[in-house]
Amino acid sequence: MQEMMALMQRYQSVMDRQVFDPEALDYQRLEALRPMLDGLARIKNSGVSVFDMHRREHVFASYNFGELFGYDQDRIANEGTSYFDSRIHPEDHLKLMALGIDLMELILATEPDRRMEYKIVNEYRIQSHDRGYVRVIEQHQGLELDRDGNIWLALSVLDLSPRQSTEGGIQSTLLNARTGEVVNLL
Repeated sequence: MQEMMALMQRYQSVMDRQVFDPEALDYQRLEALRPMLDGLARIKNSGVSVFDMHRREHVFASYNFGELFGYDQDRIANEGTSYFDSRIHPEDHLKLMALGIDLMELILATEPDRRMEYKIVNEYRIQSHDRGYVRVIEQHQGLELDRDGNIWLALSVLDLSPRQSTEGGIQSTLLNARTGEVVNLL
């Protein structure tokens, strides 16, 4: 519990480094992206979500989280990020959170015009349909920057992993999608 509280403080501190002008955020842009996001979920048969770094909450979750992973769509709508987090295996959740903070620091240290080049690929365990755990692969990348180069919207694409052993913890890789450079983070 103490470790989680320390991580939450670090998370808040890192997130506070991005300062947004709410008047400059065009939420119509998010609305315009919805058909593309729904299409991506349909074509890839993946769970697709968007996290708003300004509001610090999920602002989009594809229709198929229920059928793919056993998620409750009403709870996604009502509880948002806390519901997504509650589905992650407890051992993996702490590690993912610490890793996410480190990665956010790394990306924020990158020049704003290069921030969209990076994709984070994590493999970890979530609670699925039968209350057991399955291994998933989640890819995160920036979707929209604000006018100051802050990562405003972040895209997540969640798929079942072909490796379904529920033993072991997380795998994480940082990929520069422009150069092909791969960094194993663990």
